[in-house]
Formats: sequence, C-alpha cells, structure tokens
Amino acid sequence: MLLICSKSLFGQINDTISLRGFGDSLVVVDIATIREANIKLLERNLFKTVVAQQDTIILNQYDIIEKYKQENVYLVKTNTDLEKEYKNTIELNKQLNKNLKYNKIIAYTLGGVSIATITYIIINSIANGK
Repeated sequence: MLLICSKSLFGQINDTISLRGFGDSLVVVDIATIREANIKLLERNLFKTVVAQQDTIILNQYDIIEKYKQENVYLVKTNTDLEKEYKNTIELNKQLNKNLKYNKIIAYTLGGVSIATITYIIINSIANGK
C-alpha cells in the first residue's frame, strides 16, 4: 500500500530508487511513517465500524419515530372520537334535563289538579251532606 504513494510523502531516503515496487526494487521508508500509515489504516477501519453503528442507531430511531407516529395518529383519532362522544353526551344530558323539567311541570300540574279535584269532591260531599 505504501508503495503507491509519492516518495516525499513516505520519506524515501535515496532519490535514485523508483517507487514502482516491481522486480527487485528497493524502497526505504521510515518506521515512523509506517506506524502513521498503520494508525491511519486502523482509524479508517474503526471509522467504518463507527459509521455502521451510527447508521444502525439512525435506522432504529427512524423505526421508533414511525412507530410513535402511528400510535400518535391512533391517539389523535381516539381523542377526536372521545370529543364527539363527549359533545353527544352533553347534548343528551341537556335533552334529558329538559324532559325532566317538563315531566316535573306535568307532575306538579297533575298533583295540583288531583288535590283540587279531591278537595272539591270532599267539600262538595260535605256541603251536600253525604
């Protein structure tokens, strides 16, 4: 791998030796340069692993977001349905209260009429002496 790069980058000592690496060519490279190249190579391999892990994390996050989007849509739909039910219940309670008031008025009216009728019958029977 190191033979591909230029001679100045890898610290070749002798300018007369070509960097082609074919046949019996001899290339001299500092150990420090080889160590740096190895470190770079390890960093690239580690970088690939880190990128793959980050991609996995991002995909998992997208999956979680999609899952919660669907649940959120369900909750919004359920909440809308509950609001409709609540409004229907309020309307039904209003109607029931109106009917109760009407029935109370009828009950009081019938009670008053029946008391008046009973009173009239009692007074009429006493007046006629029966």
